[in-house]
Amino acid sequence: MRKRLYSAKTQDCLAAAAILLILLLNVWKAHYGFPARDETFVISLAHRFWQGDLPVIQEWNNSQFSAILMLPFFSMIVKGKGSTEGIVLAFRFLYVILNCCTAVFLYLKTRKYGLASIASVSIFFLFTFGQSMVPNYNTLGLMCVIVYSLLLLEPGKHLWISCFLAGVFYAASVLCTPYLAFVYFFGSLILLICVARHSEKHLYGRKAWLPFTLGAVLLALIYIAYFLRGGSVSDLIRYMLLPLQSDSTHEYTGLGPIINMLALCKTLWLGSRISAVILPLYFILFLVVLKKRRTAARRDRSLWFLLNFIFTLLLMIGYGAEAGGDYSMIALAPIGFYTILIDPDGDPVLKKLWSSGALYIVMINLSSDTIIGASNHASTVCAVASVLLVSDYLSHVDLRFRFSPNFLLAGICLLMICFEVRDKLTVIFRDAAPSELNVEITEGPVKGILTTSEKKAEYEHQLARIQELNLDDGKKVLFFTDQSWMYLSLQNSRYGVYSTWMKPEKEEFLTMLRQYYEEFPEQIPDAAYMPAGQNGALTEEFDQIMVACGLTLQDSSDGLYYAKTVN
Repeated sequence: MRKRLYSAKTQDCLAAAAILLILLLNVWKAHYGFPARDETFVISLAHRFWQGDLPVIQEWNNSQFSAILMLPFFSMIVKGKGSTEGIVLAFRFLYVILNCCTAVFLYLKTRKYGLASIASVSIFFLFTFGQSMVPNYNTLGLMCVIVYSLLLLEPGKHLWISCFLAGVFYAASVLCTPYLAFVYFFGSLILLICVARHSEKHLYGRKAWLPFTLGAVLLALIYIAYFLRGGSVSDLIRYMLLPLQSDSTHEYTGLGPIINMLALCKTLWLGSRISAVILPLYFILFLVVLKKRRTAARRDRSLWFLLNFIFTLLLMIGYGAEAGGDYSMIALAPIGFYTILIDPDGDPVLKKLWSSGALYIVMINLSSDTIIGASNHASTVCAVASVLLVSDYLSHVDLRFRFSPNFLLAGICLLMICFEVRDKLTVIFRDAAPSELNVEITEGPVKGILTTSEKKAEYEHQLARIQELNLDDGKKVLFFTDQSWMYLSLQNSRYGVYSTWMKPEKEEFLTMLRQYYEEFPEQIPDAAYMPAGQNGALTEEFDQIMVACGLTLQDSSDGLYYAKTVN
């Protein structure tokens, strides 16, 4: 008994040390890299909602729903700081804190699986999609999927509370990945069929369905009440459909989802020279396993297991070293699927966790334009489950090896961790390598961030230009640029734009801008500014919209500044 207690304490200490080291690495990393528009766009959504603009009705971007989850945090940060100065770094720290809490929760729920739990938690906590350290629909979605899956699959003694909370986190994950809503409806349908057939296999499902549904409905009702505080249901539906017609980044209708799935399959196969060879062989191996898994001798199972590890290792190298980006996380998914096929005595909780991750991969890919990037991100759930599944399998199956197969599992986990540490140390989201980011920004919303001297000079120039034009004196302001950080510099002025996610070089965004002002004349800005050097911007078309809205060009010496004519 003492030995087991000591081992558990040792494991907990190792887990705490691993989480602490990764936490420090993430805190260090958070300071690096001038924020790209993806990052400041999400923060600007929370900013405009905090100012009082209405979701859906006054904000037309499809990705806005997850930003409302960040509104309480935004409010606390701004009230604590007294302004939006340094808000980008604060949100990066918020991401690190939320991710750390998820990692701790993941460990506590999987602690019984021993050292494999530490490995899986480390893999999760080290990973950041594209190294974009901000709470957005991707990063928040992953956290919510892991939390609701584990709450639902491992409810513990308090089933009602766990399932209710699982429903809340599930609803939050739907806000990040709308297609996940289908999981609930299909699951409810299967449960209904089982109840009709008086099946006892889903007895737990019957107990869990009601609290889970209540949790999901609670968050949904809060959102609906928040949406309707300034408009009717018909307005909500109408304005929700408008962005779907023009936002090519996130498509939820038409052939987009089908094309995305086909593109994913093609990219997985031809993503590297290694995957082009290994994936067909892997598929053949799965067919053999599927046919002979019930009658196979131990020698065959040992061979299959070894081949799975070799194929997984090669795929990780192909996706993580040879391909044009690090997609090694997705390479861990197949070995978990193999373990589910071959191990009838495997832990059902881990099997369902892997299945939850597989569904997440499919659902996120249906609406994302990043194809393998988003799929690799979502496959983190499968990767975590795969490590635990293989470890569990090896704990109760005696394979015919002269060495411990746990060394193979440890080797793959170590390689994955090495890939992730490499990315943490060398990759900055849309900025230079950390060694080149040696100048700190000292003012404005990007305060505290390290970047290049060139980007700092450009940022400070634009910040001074905003102050020079007196754009933060209570106006409604439009920045005709993809640099959404400019909106975060406003303390007093409001947003006079349908969304801060804008590509000034694309006609569809100008069409939306024109339509927005036709729908909401009160949202026409008092002032508009297009920074100098906005390459590819449709300047003439923009000028026509401004003139039609009653604004005239006031200054063209350093960018274009429009304002309403004072009578």
